[in-house]
Amino acid sequence: MAGHGFNLMLVAAFATLALSLALLGVYGLVSFAVERRTREIGVRMALGARPESVSALVLGKGMKLASAGIVGGLVLSRWLGKYLEGLLFGTEAADPTHLVLPVVLLVTATLAATWLPARRATRVEPSVALRAD
Repeated sequence: MAGHGFNLMLVAAFATLALSLALLGVYGLVSFAVERRTREIGVRMALGARPESVSALVLGKGMKLASAGIVGGLVLSRWLGKYLEGLLFGTEAADPTHLVLPVVLLVTATLAATWLPARRATRVEPSVALRAD
């Protein structure tokens, strides 16, 4: 039993590391996109865009990245699931619970990772953004 417990702990540690790296990547990409679009965001704010719409724009960018990864992951899990069923004791690879819970976790984590760049985008001063080059 100790061997299985160690393997489970090892898999959980690597899964946590993988999720952390993925979130760091999403945060970095969305932050970079917000930085590159500072002038555009400033123009939008100067023309009367509400902070909620700017925030939704940035959150939508992050969710597009996440949805592409989630769809790819679901396709790969269905394809590789039949090969891994021998390792999954007492469960099926296509168990809906095991497919829905990671998706919910990834969507929640992506929203958390894109929240800070979205908040930063809503605080862009139009006059400063229009002067910057």
